[in-house]
Amino acid sequence: MTALTLLLLKTLLIFAAAGLVLFAQRRASAAARHLVCLLTLAALLALPLLSVALPGWRLLPGFAMSAQNNPVGALLAAPSEIISPHPLSPSPPSPNPKSKPGQTRPLA
Repeated sequence: MTALTLLLLKTLLIFAAAGLVLFAQRRASAAARHLVCLLTLAALLALPLLSVALPGWRLLPGFAMSAQNNPVGALLAAPSEIISPHPLSPSPPSPNPKSKPGQTRPLA
């Protein structure tokens, strides 16, 4: 996702949270509702600066971020990577084609 898209999503989340708080404060005083609006605008003004200054959050596991940091693209592009076992897991030993069953190789 681009930085502008992330900023837009964060802005929408802030507006949604403020809307829920204002809906819950329907019968509260006008000063309390205006305080919520003021804090919302302050958060929106601080959002670009805080997005640059603070580290990002990774909400998805690492395998979902493999296709160019695009979780949807990772799921659609390579579903076999998600289903397959971990790449560091040991694989079963392959039989030696030159040896007969029950015969062992010398340790040298």
